[in-house]
Amino acid sequence: MELVINKELIIVFVLIIVNLVEIAIAVFNFLPDRGLKTFSKGEKIDAADDIQKIIKDNLYNPEIIENCVVHHDYKYITQYVTNIESVNHTSNRRDDITKFYQAVIVALIGIPPIFTMGSPYFTTLLTMPLILSFIVSSLWIRHIKEFRIINKAKFLVIQEMEPYLPVNSFKTEKALLEKLGYQSVSKWELYTSKTANIFSIVCLMLLTIFIYFGISFN
Repeated sequence: MELVINKELIIVFVLIIVNLVEIAIAVFNFLPDRGLKTFSKGEKIDAADDIQKIIKDNLYNPEIIENCVVHHDYKYITQYVTNIESVNHTSNRRDDITKFYQAVIVALIGIPPIFTMGSPYFTTLLTMPLILSFIVSSLWIRHIKEFRIINKAKFLVIQEMEPYLPVNSFKTEKALLEKLGYQSVSKWELYTSKTANIFSIVCLMLLTIFIYFGISFN
Protein backbone atom coordinates (compact mmCIF):
# COMPACT_ATOMS: atom_id res chain seq x y z
CA MET A 1 0.00 0.00 0.00
CA GLU A 2 1.52 3.25 -1.14
CA LEU A 3 1.47 6.15 1.27
CA VAL A 4 0.17 9.30 -0.40
CA ILE A 5 1.40 12.53 1.14
CA ASN A 6 -0.64 15.64 0.45
CA LYS A 7 1.91 18.48 0.45
CA GLU A 8 -0.77 21.16 0.57
CA LEU A 9 -2.30 19.68 3.72
CA ILE A 10 1.13 19.49 5.38
CA ILE A 11 1.77 23.15 4.52
CA VAL A 12 -1.66 24.12 5.84
CA PHE A 13 -1.09 22.14 9.06
CA VAL A 14 2.28 23.83 9.62
CA LEU A 15 0.79 27.25 8.91
CA ILE A 16 -2.05 26.63 11.37
CA ILE A 17 0.52 25.84 14.07
CA VAL A 18 2.48 28.98 13.13
CA ASN A 19 -0.71 31.05 13.26
CA LEU A 20 -1.56 29.75 16.72
CA VAL A 21 1.95 30.52 17.97
CA GLU A 22 1.79 34.02 16.45
CA ILE A 23 -1.59 34.70 18.07
CA ALA A 24 -0.23 33.61 21.46
CA ILE A 25 2.79 35.89 21.05
CA ALA A 26 0.59 38.77 19.87
CA VAL A 27 -1.62 38.43 22.96
CA PHE A 28 1.52 38.61 25.08
CA ASN A 29 2.70 41.69 23.12
CA PHE A 30 -0.61 43.46 23.68
CA LEU A 31 -0.71 42.81 27.40
CA PRO A 32 0.30 45.88 29.45
CA ASP A 33 3.83 45.58 30.73
CA ARG A 34 3.43 45.34 34.51
CA GLY A 35 6.74 46.98 35.31
CA LEU A 36 6.08 49.86 32.91
CA LYS A 37 2.50 50.35 34.08
CA THR A 38 3.45 50.74 37.73
CA PHE A 39 6.58 52.67 36.80
CA SER A 40 4.64 55.34 34.92
CA LYS A 41 2.36 55.86 37.92
CA GLY A 42 5.34 56.32 40.21
CA GLU A 43 4.02 53.68 42.60
CA LYS A 44 5.92 50.42 42.85
CA ILE A 45 8.11 48.32 40.61
CA ASP A 46 6.97 45.22 42.43
CA ALA A 47 5.41 44.28 45.76
CA ALA A 48 8.59 44.99 47.74
CA ASP A 49 10.44 47.90 46.13
CA ASP A 50 9.19 51.46 46.31
CA ILE A 51 10.54 53.76 43.59
CA GLN A 52 11.07 56.77 45.82
CA LYS A 53 12.87 54.65 48.39
CA ILE A 54 15.17 53.27 45.70
CA ILE A 55 15.99 56.78 44.49
CA LYS A 56 16.62 58.23 47.93
CA ASP A 57 18.71 55.24 49.03
CA ASN A 58 20.90 55.17 45.93
CA LEU A 59 20.97 58.54 44.17
CA TYR A 60 22.94 60.81 46.47
CA ASN A 61 26.27 60.53 48.26
CA PRO A 62 25.41 62.08 51.66
CA GLU A 63 28.94 63.26 52.45
CA ILE A 64 29.16 65.62 49.46
CA ILE A 65 25.61 66.33 48.28
CA GLU A 66 24.76 68.92 50.95
CA ASN A 67 27.67 71.15 50.03
CA CYS A 68 26.93 70.79 46.30
CA VAL A 69 23.25 71.68 46.69
CA VAL A 70 23.76 74.61 49.04
CA HIS A 71 26.35 76.24 46.79
CA HIS A 72 24.89 75.05 43.48
CA ASP A 73 28.19 73.36 42.81
CA TYR A 74 29.08 72.94 39.14
CA LYS A 75 29.55 69.19 39.71
CA TYR A 76 25.88 68.81 40.61
CA ILE A 77 24.78 70.85 37.61
CA THR A 78 27.16 68.93 35.35
CA GLN A 79 25.72 65.64 36.58
CA TYR A 80 22.20 66.93 35.90
CA VAL A 81 23.19 67.95 32.35
CA THR A 82 24.80 64.53 31.83
CA ASN A 83 21.56 62.83 32.80
CA ILE A 84 19.62 65.01 30.34
CA GLU A 85 22.08 64.13 27.58
CA SER A 86 21.73 60.46 28.47
CA VAL A 87 17.96 60.70 27.92
CA ASN A 88 18.55 62.37 24.54
CA HIS A 89 21.05 59.67 23.58
CA THR A 90 18.56 56.93 24.48
CA SER A 91 15.84 58.67 22.45
CA ASN A 92 18.16 58.94 19.43
CA ARG A 93 18.98 55.24 19.70
CA ARG A 94 15.26 54.44 19.82
CA ASP A 95 14.65 56.58 16.71
CA ASP A 96 17.41 54.75 14.81
CA ILE A 97 16.02 51.35 15.81
CA THR A 98 12.52 52.45 14.80
CA LYS A 99 13.76 53.45 11.32
CA PHE A 100 15.49 50.07 10.99
CA TYR A 101 12.40 48.08 11.96
CA GLN A 102 10.14 50.16 9.72
CA ALA A 103 12.44 49.63 6.73
CA VAL A 104 12.68 45.87 7.31
CA ILE A 105 8.91 45.42 7.75
CA VAL A 106 8.09 47.49 4.65
CA ALA A 107 10.61 45.44 2.65
CA LEU A 108 9.25 42.11 3.90
CA ILE A 109 5.63 43.03 3.19
CA GLY A 110 6.05 45.10 0.03
CA ILE A 111 8.85 43.52 -2.03
CA PRO A 112 8.09 39.74 -2.12
CA PRO A 113 4.66 40.11 -3.85
CA ILE A 114 6.31 42.04 -6.69
CA PHE A 115 8.78 39.23 -7.49
CA THR A 116 6.46 36.28 -6.84
CA MET A 117 3.37 37.55 -8.67
CA GLY A 118 2.39 35.10 -11.41
CA SER A 119 4.19 32.18 -9.81
CA PRO A 120 2.12 29.00 -9.30
CA TYR A 121 3.45 29.03 -5.74
CA PHE A 122 2.59 32.67 -5.11
CA THR A 123 0.59 32.12 -1.91
CA THR A 124 3.10 29.65 -0.50
CA LEU A 125 6.07 31.92 -1.24
CA LEU A 126 4.47 34.80 0.66
CA THR A 127 4.20 32.86 3.91
CA MET A 128 7.86 33.16 4.93
CA PRO A 129 8.08 36.97 4.53
CA LEU A 130 4.89 37.32 6.59
CA ILE A 131 6.28 35.08 9.34
CA LEU A 132 9.49 37.12 9.36
CA SER A 133 7.46 40.34 9.40
CA PHE A 134 5.61 39.12 12.48
CA ILE A 135 8.88 38.21 14.22
CA VAL A 136 10.43 41.59 13.40
CA SER A 137 7.37 43.55 14.55
CA SER A 138 7.30 41.54 17.80
CA LEU A 139 10.94 42.40 18.44
CA TRP A 140 10.14 46.03 17.67
CA ILE A 141 7.33 46.05 20.26
CA ARG A 142 9.68 44.56 22.85
CA HIS A 143 12.36 47.16 22.10
CA ILE A 144 9.90 50.05 22.40
CA LYS A 145 8.72 48.83 25.80
CA GLU A 146 12.29 48.41 27.04
CA PHE A 147 13.27 51.91 25.90
CA ARG A 148 10.19 53.35 27.60
CA ILE A 149 11.22 51.74 30.88
CA ILE A 150 14.80 53.03 30.50
CA ASN A 151 13.59 56.58 29.89
CA LYS A 152 11.13 56.40 32.78
CA ALA A 153 13.98 55.51 35.11
CA LYS A 154 16.11 58.38 33.77
CA PHE A 155 13.23 60.88 34.05
CA LEU A 156 12.58 59.88 37.66
CA VAL A 157 16.23 60.54 38.52
CA ILE A 158 16.07 63.93 36.78
CA GLN A 159 12.87 64.82 38.62
CA GLU A 160 14.55 64.01 41.92
CA MET A 161 17.57 66.20 41.12
CA GLU A 162 15.72 69.20 39.72
CA PRO A 163 14.19 70.59 42.98
CA TYR A 164 17.75 71.36 44.13
CA LEU A 165 18.38 73.58 41.09
CA PRO A 166 17.33 77.23 40.68
CA VAL A 167 14.92 76.41 37.81
CA ASN A 168 12.43 73.52 37.47
CA SER A 169 12.60 73.38 33.67
CA PHE A 170 11.83 69.68 33.28
CA LYS A 171 8.85 69.77 35.64
CA THR A 172 7.47 72.89 33.93
CA GLU A 173 7.93 71.43 30.45
CA LYS A 174 6.18 68.21 31.45
CA ALA A 175 3.23 70.15 32.89
CA LEU A 176 2.94 72.25 29.71
CA LEU A 177 3.05 69.18 27.45
CA GLU A 178 0.28 67.51 29.46
CA LYS A 179 -1.78 70.70 29.30
CA LEU A 180 -1.31 70.94 25.51
CA GLY A 181 -2.38 67.32 25.02
CA TYR A 182 0.99 65.95 23.93
CA GLN A 183 1.10 62.21 23.26
CA SER A 184 4.36 60.36 23.63
CA VAL A 185 6.09 59.37 20.39
CA SER A 186 6.58 55.89 21.83
CA LYS A 187 2.79 55.48 21.94
CA TRP A 188 2.57 56.04 18.19
CA GLU A 189 5.49 53.70 17.64
CA LEU A 190 3.64 51.05 19.65
CA TYR A 191 0.49 51.60 17.57
CA THR A 192 2.51 51.19 14.36
CA SER A 193 4.39 48.09 15.49
CA LYS A 194 1.22 46.43 16.83
CA THR A 195 -0.58 47.20 13.55
CA ALA A 196 2.24 45.50 11.64
CA ASN A 197 2.00 42.59 14.07
CA ILE A 198 -1.73 42.11 13.51
CA PHE A 199 -1.44 42.71 9.74
CA SER A 200 1.11 39.88 9.45
CA ILE A 201 -1.13 37.50 11.39
CA VAL A 202 -4.25 38.32 9.36
CA CYS A 203 -2.44 37.98 6.01
CA LEU A 204 -0.89 34.67 7.05
CA MET A 205 -4.30 33.35 8.14
CA LEU A 206 -5.77 34.36 4.77
CA LEU A 207 -2.92 32.67 2.90
CA THR A 208 -3.50 29.51 4.94
CA ILE A 209 -7.17 29.53 3.88
CA PHE A 210 -6.23 30.17 0.24
CA ILE A 211 -3.74 27.30 0.20
CA TYR A 212 -6.23 24.93 1.85
CA PHE A 213 -8.97 25.71 -0.67
CA GLY A 214 -6.53 25.87 -3.60
CA ILE A 215 -7.24 29.51 -4.35
CA SER A 216 -4.66 30.94 -6.75
CA PHE A 217 -3.83 34.48 -7.85
CA ASN A 218 -2.48 33.48 -11.25
